Amino acid sequence: MIGASPVLEAENFVLRRSDDDHSKGVFDPAARGKTDRFVLKFRRLYTRSGVSCKLRNYP
Repeated sequence: MIGASPVLEAENFVLRRSDDDHSKGVFDPAARGKTDRFVLKFRRLYTRSGVSCKLRNYP
């Protein structure tokens, strides 16, 4: 399954909150809605047939 796994292409922390209290859990009511968030972009390397997208010139 490793060959079919998506690959992390980019990450961005534009949704980071400087006031996020990392000492509290994310389910603590005091932290709700005030936690850091992040954006991850993945690329799928293989089609359902198992042929590499890069070999078939897919974006």
